[in-house]
Amino acid sequence: MLDAPTHDQVEVSLFGPAYGEALAVHYGDGLWFCIDSCLQVDTGSPASLAYLQEIGVDVSKQVSHVALTHTDGDHVRGISQLFDACTNAQLIVPSALDDRHATAYLASYCEPMSPSLSVGTKEIVALLRLQGARKHGKPIHFATQDRPVFDSSGTRLTALAPDDLSIRKFIESVTSHIPRTGSIGRQPPKLKPNHSSAVFLLETRGASFLFGADLEEEPGKGWTRVVENSVQFKSATNFRVYKVAHHGSRGAHCDILWNALDRPTSILAPFDYGRHKIPNKDEAKLIIDRSNRSFSTSSFKTKKAKRVSAVDRQLRLHRIRRSSAFPSDGHVRYRISSDGAEQVELFGGAVTLAKVS
Repeated sequence: MLDAPTHDQVEVSLFGPAYGEALAVHYGDGLWFCIDSCLQVDTGSPASLAYLQEIGVDVSKQVSHVALTHTDGDHVRGISQLFDACTNAQLIVPSALDDRHATAYLASYCEPMSPSLSVGTKEIVALLRLQGARKHGKPIHFATQDRPVFDSSGTRLTALAPDDLSIRKFIESVTSHIPRTGSIGRQPPKLKPNHSSAVFLLETRGASFLFGADLEEEPGKGWTRVVENSVQFKSATNFRVYKVAHHGSRGAHCDILWNALDRPTSILAPFDYGRHKIPNKDEAKLIIDRSNRSFSTSSFKTKKAKRVSAVDRQLRLHRIRRSSAFPSDGHVRYRISSDGAEQVELFGGAVTLAKVS
């Protein structure tokens, strides 16, 4: 049976079935924050919500913040349901969503709520409607570089990205996709979330924890702008955990970032969708070689589906094996106590990173 952390333990729990990821972080005294959301394969429930309820957390009181890092479907599935349950939580979104052009983009595709809407757009619209319906709720916190989310009793959560340049690039991409009146009837084009992905840094009890979301690296952009421009990142020390950015892809790799982290425990949720599998063996090796330990919420191995119908019998006759669309749910749980003792536990489909592919 899963247990709750003690009041003085920091816990970082990462969930992911190889399509989607979610974080639940205990930062002390029974208080939690959640970053992004994904759904459990078997139940269809938000993974972080199901976990917190299982270990006895009163999410209506103990979850202080729910953060959306960007608009990709694999990071937002179930986030409106999660936020709805966490009635005392403050909503955090990238500051780019405070712009009128981004608002116009969402408004263009939310009425009516047709089946052609992307998952990301549906969830964000539902999320913002829930926020608007909370008469006594906390205002939205718009994340931008070096703006603290909270800073109390020696514990600080700070956004390291996006910065002003990234926000401007995001708005430029959104503006060109706002449809003219009467032109709806197609699925909205994909936003370019990695121009505006929020990244968060937790500092507490002399240790630092970096949550990389999907921020990628480009010459003079992305992670380089965090490492070189973020005052808060430069002052952080003793990095214990890095939630590896963009599922461990080569596009998110940044040597100067890894040098600054100095061999942390690395955790990631891989990405398996069609022919796209991240990380591959070479990408995984880049992370393993720069980490003290490294773990993945899942491998790319699917679990065998139960045979329950006449269709399955016909498939067997034709020697076709049926499997689930995604691997089993996985959960990597890291805990560090006030005396510095660390523990990593793997649940479900979670594996060491060397076994991911």
